[in-house]
Amino acid sequence: MTQIELNAKLNRLVGQKCVSFFVTPEKCLGVLLGEYDKSIDVSSHLWKIGTYYCGWRIVKESRVLCGRDDVWENYQELRDHLNGLALGNFVGIHQISELDIRVVFSCGTTIDFLGTTREKDDDIIHVFMPDHEMAKYTIDHGWQFSRTDKSPTLDSLEV
Repeated sequence: MTQIELNAKLNRLVGQKCVSFFVTPEKCLGVLLGEYDKSIDVSSHLWKIGTYYCGWRIVKESRVLCGRDDVWENYQELRDHLNGLALGNFVGIHQISELDIRVVFSCGTTIDFLGTTREKDDDIIHVFMPDHEMAKYTIDHGWQFSRTDKSPTLDSLEV
């Protein structure tokens, strides 16, 4: 996959509104973006950006608003805190180091996905796109794209 093809796929995200956060008890983070309509299949109309294994932090004006290592009474408290944050619309995704990816939002807030695992094949960040496409970034392979509705064939691109 060329740099132009990569940018074309991810640029479709620009302007998408943050609908909500989701977090698991293990503090895996995700953000839903797009136009939410309960009558449609969420999996094919919303964008999902997140991580399963790596660290993350949400930053505004050089201040960490929330991070994976924060201590919470329970994960519902963390979910409530996250959903109280206003991100605005998606602006871009930038690689800030060989290990870390930053997602930028219009309200000046960023989410940093941090390469904190020694497993070089683990996703630092994944982006599930409408129409059953997926992008992920790993240390060993850079950006990879695949379809989520059939057997994956991955094209790799280091950004």
